[in-house]
Amino acid sequence: MKAISLCLAALFGILSAGAAHSATVFADKTAFLSSLADGAYTETFSATNPPTYLLGGFGYTASVSSGTIYDSGTFIGNFNSTASMTLTFTTGNFYAVGGNFFVTDTNDVFVANPITVTLSDGTTDTFTPGSVNAFRGYISTVPLTTLTLSATSNGFFNTMDNFVVGAPIPEPAVTGLLLGSLGLVIRRNRRRKA
Repeated sequence: MKAISLCLAALFGILSAGAAHSATVFADKTAFLSSLADGAYTETFSATNPPTYLLGGFGYTASVSSGTIYDSGTFIGNFNSTASMTLTFTTGNFYAVGGNFFVTDTNDVFVANPITVTLSDGTTDTFTPGSVNAFRGYISTVPLTTLTLSATSNGFFNTMDNFVVGAPIPEPAVTGLLLGSLGLVIRRNRRRKA
C-alpha cells in the first residue's frame, strides 16, 4: 500500500510540474459552468454579509487595499476608486472561479471601462465588459488563494456579482493516466507476492 501511495504522489508531482500555472479563461458562462463538477456555488451578494462568505464548503473573505467593502445589496464593490478589491480564499479548494466583474460610477451605474482580474496562479486578464451581465471564468491547475480586481481608471469602482466557485471536472486523459498507473502498481505488487 505504501508503494501505491508513493507512486501516486510521484505521478501527481509529475503532472503538476509539467502543467502551466495560468488559468484557462472563459468568456462564456455556459461553457464555464459545464466544465465544473457538481457542487459549484454561486454568491449573488443579495444579503448584506461581507466581508466573510462560507457556503457549500467554499470560504473566502473580501477586502480592499484602502477603505471598506461596499455592499449594494445586489453586488459588492469598493468605496475608494483607486483601491483594488481582493478575495482571499480560506478553504484551499478553489480551482474554478468566475462571475460578473465590472466597473461602476459613484451612482452604481455600469461603466464600460477596462477591469483587470489577477489570480494567485499568475493569471492576469484585462478586459472591457459590455454590461453588468458580462461573464468571466477561470479554471486553474493549482489551488487559488486570491483573486484581485483593479479598475484601470481612477474615478470608477471595482464591482462584482454572481461569483461562482467550484471544482473543475477532471479531464478524461488525466483520469485515465491516474487509473492506468494505479493498475500497473497493483499488478506489479501482485506479481511480487506471487
